[in-house]
Formats: sequence, C-alpha cells, structure tokens
Amino acid sequence: MSKILNQMKRHASLLPAPKRGVDTFSLSLPAGETFHSCRLTLLEAVPGAGARILSQPGDNAGGQGQVSVEWWHPGAARLRYQLEAFSSDGQAASGPVSPSAVMTGFDPLVHGFRFNNAFPPHPHIQLPTPFGRIRIGDAKNGLCGGMVFAALDYFHAGQPVPETKKPPSGDILFDYIVKRLYDSFNLPFGIGGYIELMQPSLPDYAAGFNALSSRAWRVARQEWPIIKTLLDAGQPCPLGLVRVKSTDLRKLGENHQVMAYGYDVKDDQLTLFIYDPNYQDNDKIRITLDLSDPEGPTAMTYSTSEPLFAFFHVRYRFNPPPVESATQGRILVFEHRNFEGRAKDISFGSPNLSLSEDGFFDDQVSSFIIASGNWMFYKHSGFRSPYMRAGKPLVLGPGQYPSVEALGIAEDDISSLRAVNLPVNG
Repeated sequence: MSKILNQMKRHASLLPAPKRGVDTFSLSLPAGETFHSCRLTLLEAVPGAGARILSQPGDNAGGQGQVSVEWWHPGAARLRYQLEAFSSDGQAASGPVSPSAVMTGFDPLVHGFRFNNAFPPHPHIQLPTPFGRIRIGDAKNGLCGGMVFAALDYFHAGQPVPETKKPPSGDILFDYIVKRLYDSFNLPFGIGGYIELMQPSLPDYAAGFNALSSRAWRVARQEWPIIKTLLDAGQPCPLGLVRVKSTDLRKLGENHQVMAYGYDVKDDQLTLFIYDPNYQDNDKIRITLDLSDPEGPTAMTYSTSEPLFAFFHVRYRFNPPPVESATQGRILVFEHRNFEGRAKDISFGSPNLSLSEDGFFDDQVSSFIIASGNWMFYKHSGFRSPYMRAGKPLVLGPGQYPSVEALGIAEDDISSLRAVNLPVNG
C-alpha cells in the first residue's frame, strides 16, 4: 500500500452567498501498482458546509487517473479538507486489518498490561476542580487513565511492560499507575471535556448552527481531525469516553479512558482500533463512527456494547516508566542556531519530539543548552540510531551548544534525546 496523493484544499468567502464547486486532482499510479481507495477528511467546516468524493478511478485501475471532490459552504465561511489516495501492489493483506488502515505500531497483545483494570480498595481519588474537590471513587473502580498513560510511557521508551500479575497497593508499578491516573486528568481544566459532554441538555445532534453545541459535531468535526493528525504521525492517542449523561459530577468516575492506536475509514465509516485496559490481551476492541453528517443522527458504537455518547483526545506528556531507570538531567532545545526561536525545556528525556506536547520540535532542533546531566541524541524516535563520534555514541555534558552542525549532527534532524549515565564523549 502506497500513499500516492495527500492534498489539502481550502475554500473561503467573506460574502454571504452560498458557494459550491468541484476540485480535480490528478493521480499517477506507480509501476506495478493499481488504485485502491481515497480518503477525505474535513479538517475545518461550519454547519451547512461539506465535501464529498464525486468520482475516482475504478478498483485496480492503473496508469494515470483523476479524483473529483465536490465542496460547498453556506457563505461567509471557510472550508478545509484533506484528500488522500492509495495504491496497492496486489498483495493480499495479512491479518484482519485492511491495507488502508493507519497503525502506529502499538499492539495491545504486546504493549498492553497483562492484567485487567480492577484493583483492591484504595484511598478514594479526589480531584480538585473549579467546583471544589470531587471524589470519583477508589482503585477498585479502576485506574484506566493511569494504565493507558503508563502503557504509552513504556511504548515510547522502547521498554516492555512488566511481565507481572496485578500489582498490589504500595507496589512501585501500582503507585506509578496511580500517579499517571492523576496526570491523565490534566488538572485543573482537563476534566472539562467530560463535564461538558456529560450534560443532559447537550443534544446528541442538531441542524444548522445549533450543531456546534452537539456531541456529534464535537466528535466528528473537532475531535476526529486532531486524533487523525496524531495517529498519522505515529502517535497512539489516549481518548476520554463519555458513558453517562448527568449533571451529578460524582458520576465522573463512570466515564472511561482508552487508547486509539490506529484507524481506518471506508465510505465515511470511521473505525478506531482501541486498547482498553478493562480487556486484557484483547486486540478486537473498536469504536465506529459515521462521519457523513453530524447535523443528523450519527451512529457511534463501542464494540463491547457498552454505552458511548462521545469521545475526545486526552492530552498526553511522556513520563519515564519505573524500569527505565531515568537519569536526572535538564536541557533546553531551540528552534534556530544561537539559542533563537522557540524553545523547549526537557527533563529526563523525550522519546519522540513529535509527541503532542512537543510537536513543533520534531526535526526542528538547531541549538541547545544542557543545564545538567549528560545527554545522548538520536536520529529516530524511541531512542533509536544514536549519533556517533569516534565509534562511540555521542554524549555531551553541561554547556552551551549554539550549533548542532558543529557537533556533527545535521540541523533539524534530532527526533529523540535523553539523559544517560555515561561519560562525556564529545
């Protein structure tokens, strides 16, 4: 499977008159490959605006081809969409996943914990919120967000999850998962997504500009483009699942957190591949969503048949897992030479500078200041392919480094970095 087209198109008008048109895109199929499919994603739209694939090459077509996209908006509005097209080499896909699916490499059978999200009683978890402290239950009701964040930490660090049964209260792993549970709420404002989408007064869908305050619009037009961007970049995306409609904030704990690690779209039907810590060793969990018209009834299902009213992306920041034996250190990386441009302050390390919190800095580091610790730098995410000097990994200590090129590192090439317990070699 090859991506042979990836185009962004934008239409905007200041005039109130409705607009409609057709965009045409040319395709060139690689030798020995045939046309497979197209995928259209609305990245920015208002109610009454949309786009659809009008025509495309037939199945198994080769050579040259065209795709036509019809678009429309109600006037005084903007519309932006992404069109992707794929070719196939004719080889049958192995396994249950479609060849057009986008996968990040996370596998619940490999990278998920070996125990379910159910624990003995533990002191009640209380969340400080703008409405006061809210008690959402204890560990026996689950640590789903902590398990999702912790599993993602191990994945990004390139470390296997511990081959262990359920850790008891007070165990290092248990305490780490509890800490990551708190982190997953992104306090004080991170729980706002749950509170907003739980409101019974919020419609599941609505027409016209009332759609902007509906769950269907929020998920299909606002959250899905963000989730897609992260998954396209190879980043598994934690999701908050809204499973209850209530004004009683004590029911926050009835919601859930999972992780999307891949997706597929066929005929406006989105399938998200889900790691759910409630289901140990299960790679069959899916969310499905009809993307075609969030101004009307919008089908949204969870494959376990549990309720699902809405979902949204949860902001994630890497934290070194306990087995990583993280070395203390601090570094400031800069966008341009001589410590100019945007800056990022990193402690311990970053396994992937394209993570949502660090997105700008993937392949965008031109200078840095090491405040403490000794540091190694890598060409790829996950601490892979270290930069070398004299046959050994390049390790730098505290100091100012106004140009990475002077160190033998190509400018705008660093994808991960970490503090290490190794002597300086640079």
